[in-house]
Amino acid sequence: ASLGYGYPELFSIPGESKREIFHSLVMQKLPDLLVLTLLFVPANCRRFFRLQ
Repeated sequence: ASLGYGYPELFSIPGESKREIFHSLVMQKLPDLLVLTLLFVPANCRRFFRLQ
């Protein structure tokens, strides 16, 4: 984020309250967490990465 004093905003998070902002952040990070979970949680996936 930026200070907003003439500098362009790098990113913005929609929401008026802390709860809305937190919900927006969680929804943005959910696909990343899902991919990481699918990569490392199943036992055969952990075994694959250990052998490499």
